[in-house]
Amino acid sequence: MKLKALILKDLYTQKVYIYFFSMMWFVIVTNFFTDGSPFRHVLLLTILAFWLASSTNANTKSFEGESVLINSLPITRRQIVLAKYTSGLMWFAFAAIAVLVYIFLFDTFAPFPTRMMHVDEFILSLSGYYILLSVFYPILFQAGYHISSIVTFVFAFVVSMGIRIFHNMVENPGLTFMPGIVETLESNATLLMFVFIAFSIFITLISYGLSVRIYERKDF
Repeated sequence: MKLKALILKDLYTQKVYIYFFSMMWFVIVTNFFTDGSPFRHVLLLTILAFWLASSTNANTKSFEGESVLINSLPITRRQIVLAKYTSGLMWFAFAAIAVLVYIFLFDTFAPFPTRMMHVDEFILSLSGYYILLSVFYPILFQAGYHISSIVTFVFAFVVSMGIRIFHNMVENPGLTFMPGIVETLESNATLLMFVFIAFSIFITLISYGLSVRIYERKDF
């Protein structure tokens, strides 16, 4: 019950304008997602879920004030950190519903082919989302919201650039070895997905342990 209350606290204290900004964010980036590519829907879901989860800590002073209040309650700091990581599932569920509605409207009214997301795509998005949270939360507990947001953004940007570079290499006819690499990746797609999921779980567990260690040493 304590864990549930801590999770719901993040929901109740979420700023209303964040939801409006989320709706505007869909409109702003629509041009990027108009081809209906499933990969871009996965990316959209990952980013939206992270935006909702991270924005609950946007006010650094409020976060520190809440920490003082929460730590005066009969709960452990480990439970507080666990609630932060667990609440990520709640925000992911909200984002998934929003993206599914978006895809349905896109499929119904847009003049481009698309389809609803598959289960494996949701799992990949969830894994990528928790990797972002795993970067964000330890830095949040140590240095605050603004620094953690900047570091996570830089991390996501570097990864996305790496993916883009690989995509450009695949389309470069001068790199004759790339088709073989792509064929190998495609033939082992299921294995790679499980490796990515396992990596996400591993990183999340390390991040959680690090966050607990940092937060337990905090002096509020």
